[in-house]
Amino acid sequence: MMAASAPQESGTPAQPVPHYSGPIPRVEFVPTPRYPRRARRLGVSGEARVECRVNHQTRGMRDCRILEETPAGYGFGDEALSVMRRARLDEASVRSAAPEAVVSVRIPFNVIDDD
Repeated sequence: MMAASAPQESGTPAQPVPHYSGPIPRVEFVPTPRYPRRARRLGVSGEARVECRVNHQTRGMRDCRILEETPAGYGFGDEALSVMRRARLDEASVRSAAPEAVVSVRIPFNVIDDD
């Protein structure tokens, strides 16, 4: 997994996460993301890729950061961060993961035509 330097929530460059090679925990539950208001209003589809450290105690994520947001400026990255903070990992895969394990997830946002 390659860490990129992309803007975080605060607008500062993201710090690279050390490369981890080991069992990657499986994401068991990802809540349905809310479509960013501005993107919906303008009919813009996009995606965001976020990376999070594994929280072994809660089977959740911590220290999440935006790796990519396409197109930028529509809120896809912020909503992806919100979703990943509520996501849960598979218990068995968390137990076998190293303490420094990270998970990278791509979250697509597709405009659905209501016609």
